[in-house]
Amino acid sequence: VLNFLEYAFDSFLLRVMLILILLFWSTLVSFSTLGYYHFPKDYFTSPVKGPIRLSGTFGELRPNHLHAGIDIKGSVGQSLYAAANGYISRIKVQKDGYGKVLYIRHPNGYTSVYAHMNSFEPEVEAYVKSIQYEKKQFEVEIYPAKGKFSYQKGQKIGTMGVTGRSFGPHLHFEIRNTRSEKPLNPLLFNFVVEDTRSPRLHNLRLYYLDNNAETIEKKTFSLIRRKNGDYRVSGDTLTVPASNIGLALKAYDHMNGVSNWNGVYSLKVLENDNSYFEFKMDSFSFKETRYINAHLDYEDMVTDKSYFNRCYLLPGNKLSVYSHDAEKGII
Repeated sequence: VLNFLEYAFDSFLLRVMLILILLFWSTLVSFSTLGYYHFPKDYFTSPVKGPIRLSGTFGELRPNHLHAGIDIKGSVGQSLYAAANGYISRIKVQKDGYGKVLYIRHPNGYTSVYAHMNSFEPEVEAYVKSIQYEKKQFEVEIYPAKGKFSYQKGQKIGTMGVTGRSFGPHLHFEIRNTRSEKPLNPLLFNFVVEDTRSPRLHNLRLYYLDNNAETIEKKTFSLIRRKNGDYRVSGDTLTVPASNIGLALKAYDHMNGVSNWNGVYSLKVLENDNSYFEFKMDSFSFKETRYINAHLDYEDMVTDKSYFNRCYLLPGNKLSVYSHDAEKGII
């Protein structure tokens, strides 16, 4: 009987250990697949020489989508460089969208993307042109054999342009998790961007809500900036004729050396010192990006091209940028 109990106890411990190992491994793989396990801080180098000046930030609000990369300002013909060792895994040429774009796969599990390019390097340009002539079409999508076009970190890959849907010379630059294709905020990888300017808060909007989070009425308030950089509303106190309210904030980030109004990285609502609602633009998947229309005030975006960050969750909003620790934001 004792031998049987010892055997059963040992078997139980073994099963528990196996379960714990499997749980740990699945969590590790999950984090790695999502791109959250770690962000190497010295692996990638800047795809441009000189200071990085941004005309667009990761996750900023765009019509029907979140911006999946950063836009680096420059000039047509400016040289572009591989952010790390790797090989071209995909080439695409299209009239709209990303225009001329390269995808470089890196051995650390990430892929860097270079869009709106003016030209590729001569051997790649000739290769693409031969396929265009073969297919007798301008728009092509090509997946070269692994290693056909390999680059070292900092090696020139082409030049900056305005191809595709671009309103000025810039490089749209992305870093994606290769396995999941999820774009990640490139600034998490320690790219240096000089930024000593604070974001600017423009308007606060209140939504008077029923018990189903449907809007009964909404009202917008101007924000007054104090000398210390804080903001307040006129009178400091808002009295609202509703038992449930939601907030929205129109805010933009501003950076040194550019006049662009860029999207904010994160926004947090506090009740005293406790987090009530929060989002961070670290990563998202392309399949969820259309939920942006539940994040912003869609009516306002369509009618006035105005972008408010909604600080509460509408029913059915499945964006993954929100903190799981925060409430749903309805006050």
